[in-house]
Amino acid sequence: MSKKYIIKQIVEADFGCEGRPDGYIPMVKVYLDDENGVETIVEMEDAKMYERQLDEGMEVIIGDDGTLMNILEKPEE
Repeated sequence: MSKKYIIKQIVEADFGCEGRPDGYIPMVKVYLDDENGVETIVEMEDAKMYERQLDEGMEVIIGDDGTLMNILEKPEE
């Protein structure tokens, strides 16, 4: 069984007035808490977060590829 986490905060990268470097894929840092309150931080493509409809307060798992997945959409084990 996969470990479950709650998304506590999603933080977008801040490049200030310099802007994003050429070829940069927008990433976010996602702060997670497990059932014991232990924090884990995962970096993930912003587009995948939108595609998977992930948001703060949601219950997720970390997939085999290291990205977050909605617990309701996880593959059967």
